[in-house]
Amino acid sequence: MKGKELIFLLMLIVSLLVLPMYSIGWEALHPESQIDVNIHDTYFIIPTLPAICVYIVFIIFSIYLFRVLLQKFRNKIANLILIVSTMALILIFTFLICLFRLWESTSSGYHSSTEGIVTTQGNVWNVVFWILISIQLALVILLVLTAFKTGRLFGQSQKDSVLLRFTGKESRHN
Repeated sequence: MKGKELIFLLMLIVSLLVLPMYSIGWEALHPESQIDVNIHDTYFIIPTLPAICVYIVFIIFSIYLFRVLLQKFRNKIANLILIVSTMALILIFTFLICLFRLWESTSSGYHSSTEGIVTTQGNVWNVVFWILISIQLALVILLVLTAFKTGRLFGQSQKDSVLLRFTGKESRHN
């Protein structure tokens, strides 16, 4: 079971690295390559390697969340991979929250029109901030739940091994 799970993870990572390279090109792996994103009148230049890493972490998290929920937290290796990918996503969202807070503090949020009336840009940054905080809170709750279920699974397997060692009989709690 452990070998199959690790082979699946390795094949998943290789496919996540190779398949997008056919659409964006192999030169995207060059350390100086970048992605240009245009939102309204602002250009964002993002290094390609961190963007690919975020993409890979998000896909691995999504696949393993589906697998763990489908298997009802019974696969230890899948649970551990979900825990690691959830922690990586929490770190990514922490970085995004800091980035948006920094961006919000550098932009004034006020524009003057031609008549001299000051209008506000809206509360977009506050909404984005609270959405990111909500996602991060949901990830922390999922992390605690998965860690709890995995700990119970490891505890149960330890009890089963002790029972098997002393009595020679397996537990009925599979």
